Amino acid sequence: MIHTTSLIRAAALTGFIAAVAGAASAADAVAPAPLTLEGYFTGTTHGSGAFNSWIAGVDRAFELTAEGYWDGTTLTLVEDFRFADGARERKTWRFVRTGEGTYIGTREDVVGEAVVTTHDGRIRMTYDLDLPRADGSTIRLHFRDIIERQRDGTVLNTARVTKFGLPIARVEVVFSKPAIGRGGGAAAGQAAGSRSTPAPRPATSQ
Repeated sequence: MIHTTSLIRAAALTGFIAAVAGAASAADAVAPAPLTLEGYFTGTTHGSGAFNSWIAGVDRAFELTAEGYWDGTTLTLVEDFRFADGARERKTWRFVRTGEGTYIGTREDVVGEAVVTTHDGRIRMTYDLDLPRADGSTIRLHFRDIIERQRDGTVLNTARVTKFGLPIARVEVVFSKPAIGRGGGAAAGQAAGSRSTPAPRPATSQ
């Protein structure tokens, strides 16, 4: 009886271990690739967000469409913004990969270079930005962005905006990829960030 009971227990334990291993293998099979700039933003990306400043009483919503082009070293990201007040802008980021999980970025209104790192599934960016004022002058603000994948497959970009070290505003953007068409190519950039894509013509602010 003891021998039979031991066999039953061993069989049950073996079955349990196999089930756990199978579940782990299935989870690994569907796990998304690590989030990187070129891995997600190559191709077409849509975004919806808002700039909110509790100091200035500004809550400016916007939609954007971004086209990303990766040449193996540099991601050129052309962003077309459509604001709720009817204004439109085009901004172009150029991110150069400098090492494993590190980049430097430039944009028309960024002062110097943005410092970008990827770690623990998040992309972090720090940079200074000159924002236009109503009188034609600009105000220099410091941005600290965190970009991370959400459970629903979207990517959330939150930015803490400071002046003289004091928080004055927050930006939040939810990014998504277009639905995959019959040919499976509409969101190819999301899964194939290492593929080279022809660079666009130089973009200018609108």
